[in-house]
Amino acid sequence: MIIVDNYIEEERLLSKVNQDPFFNREEIHWWGSWWEREFINLRQEVITHLFAKHKRFASTDVSGFKHWVKECKEGVATAPVFEKDEECFKETGNLSYPTIGSIYFHDPKADEVEGGYLQLFDDQTTTSGYELIKPKYNRLVIFDMSNLYAFQAPTKGSYNYMNISFWKNPIWRFETFLK
Repeated sequence: MIIVDNYIEEERLLSKVNQDPFFNREEIHWWGSWWEREFINLRQEVITHLFAKHKRFASTDVSGFKHWVKECKEGVATAPVFEKDEECFKETGNLSYPTIGSIYFHDPKADEVEGGYLQLFDDQTTTSGYELIKPKYNRLVIFDMSNLYAFQAPTKGSYNYMNISFWKNPIWRFETFLK
């Protein structure tokens, strides 16, 4: 796991994210990536900034990114999940995981919330050990999404976060995510 605080340093980009009403729509998208074509929306610009412009995480050894924004709501915990290619699993029974995964806390309200921690498990069981990561504005958390992860319920406040997973092989039926 890698945690990087104050990850986006460009105030212009942070302002755009916080003012764009469409950025926080809870829709799943697939993007083939910056080496195939330029970004066409703000989420793709953020992905490009987070990973292409920072060589530490950039790699062309991925076919694309599955990404979405979700709200961590006051009083609501998420069930532990691991990221997998759902369609591949339904059709073949085979598990296919992203190469890497990340959570980006892009919402300034993350600094005001009480609770709402990101819970990263050591494996695919809830009986394993885990780490708790405090939500913090402009924090990027990179981790192995083949292990379980969840969000604890905030006791006060809510915030949005962006989930970005890197896929070495295109996910099955990824065209359903092309929006």
